[in-house]
Amino acid sequence: MNLQESIRRILREERNISDIIKIAAKEYNCSTWEINNGYCEDFALNVLEKLGGYEDNLFELSGDMFFDQRDPEFAKENWGDVIETNYGVWSKNLLDYWGYPPNVNLNLVDDEINHVWLFYNGKHYDAEVPEGVDNWFEIPLIKRLFNRYKKNMVQESIRKILKEETEDMSPLEQTVADFINMNLSEYDLPEEFYKVAVDIFDTEYNRKECTVTILFEKPFKLHDSDRMHDIINEIKKEIKEYFGDTFWHIKSGTSTVDVYNSTKDWYTKRKNK
Repeated sequence: MNLQESIRRILREERNISDIIKIAAKEYNCSTWEINNGYCEDFALNVLEKLGGYEDNLFELSGDMFFDQRDPEFAKENWGDVIETNYGVWSKNLLDYWGYPPNVNLNLVDDEINHVWLFYNGKHYDAEVPEGVDNWFEIPLIKRLFNRYKKNMVQESIRKILKEETEDMSPLEQTVADFINMNLSEYDLPEEFYKVAVDIFDTEYNRKECTVTILFEKPFKLHDSDRMHDIINEIKKEIKEYFGDTFWHIKSGTSTVDVYNSTKDWYTKRKNK
């Protein structure tokens, strides 16, 4: 190791990449979201320079390295193994190496992954995640993009379940719960939050009512309950959009796991009326 490399490592030990990202973000007179939606390449190179430049375990990555819409012929000629879709070309080699986004149908992706971020020592970093994430598709901007296509897949599942619906409501309840959990992944949730329970009832005139119960593992703080209600209220808008007029009413409440389980018999009796 030469003197310059030694100095770089000493500087990194004194001020880690997360600190440098936070410091660099303050140089931009905007939010971290805005940095990622207009200045991401400049920001990545800025942080890279502050860290001392490229190394084997420090470099930038970009979305157009994974998915090319602008020049698919170039990608097919130069990327080796590829996955062709109606909207562009995916690099199979990079996906095999860096990982495939889970539960995303690559054939449905019709938008550019227009983002640049840093990879350092096994993690991916940008302005919104100074602490880093383990996978490239967990970068918030990319995660939000892919969630659009997850929702398309959920819609297909919804249509199938509604078409094949029987007196057993559990498949629909599970689909709603999965849809909510997918959306919850976009939020910073209270530590004591456990999960959501979904109960669907038939009411008069063959209408369905959906109840979403926010479950905590133990007695919860009021501000945590308020925070979860705000989040669920936003997700309820998504439910109405993607489930259409399936439910005439969607309501939500808060409970602990023990209390909810103790009232489960009442829910079951109501469903079976």
